[in-house]
Amino acid sequence: MKLLIAGKSFIGCNSLRHARDMQAIGATGYTLLALPNAGDAAALSWEPSLRRTARQLDVNIVADIAAASLTAGDIFLSVEYDRKVRIEELGGARAYNLHLAALPGYRGCLNSSWPLRNGESAATATLHQLTEKMDAGPVIAARQFQVSPFHTAFDLYLLLQRHGFELLKEQFAGMLTADHVLQPQAAGQAVFYARDSIDFQALDVGDFERPARVVDGWVRSLIFPPRQFPRFGGRAIRGCECIALPRRERHRPGQVATGSGSHAVIACADGYVRFEFEGGWQ
Repeated sequence: MKLLIAGKSFIGCNSLRHARDMQAIGATGYTLLALPNAGDAAALSWEPSLRRTARQLDVNIVADIAAASLTAGDIFLSVEYDRKVRIEELGGARAYNLHLAALPGYRGCLNSSWPLRNGESAATATLHQLTEKMDAGPVIAARQFQVSPFHTAFDLYLLLQRHGFELLKEQFAGMLTADHVLQPQAAGQAVFYARDSIDFQALDVGDFERPARVVDGWVRSLIFPPRQFPRFGGRAIRGCECIALPRRERHRPGQVATGSGSHAVIACADGYVRFEFEGGWQ
């Protein structure tokens, strides 16, 4: 039996290491293969490289799914894999996807940003059967955790990576033997978020006519230090929170009510948000 793990980042590397450890311990038998995402050049970066990890573990790397020559009885596992998978190219292998969001409400991309914009108090990692339609396959298991009001998109990204890996470990043995129950996703409840559903070039915070909670979620959804920060007054925002105080009449929405070199308190439609600026404590 072959086990092909395709994907990237912490979840991809941790999954590959776990599969290699289980193989070495002798808990189960399979030929382990790795398929890194297209942009994985094995470089050192803020997120680990699946290609580099596979080389360290002496796991064979394939260029694409076809090169793995999968057949019935083999397993394909997608963990943040970035290419469209055609079911016919899997050769009858059982296929799974570890989706770092709740299903069916968060199909698609930007799973660490949209829950914050939507004001969610919890997030979920989901293991499901991979089908032709993206993120639409029946669910095997899910792992939910709390989202704190101060979590940024980067915080949530790292938490989803960790909880997703814990879910994979819990379901690993059952995945190998197909010892699981497939639960169809609820009909009529699917929401799909495209990769371009958030414009990450539009980083200036300016619409304070919205409620403070909405502004807060919008700002935190853009805080991802390896890639970008939202900005206010030309300064990068590294943290945001609501202040539990109704807006005073003397403060117009968008007005700086108070602040210092490290922060600013801004009036919104119904209250206030506090921005912590990057480098403000220096």
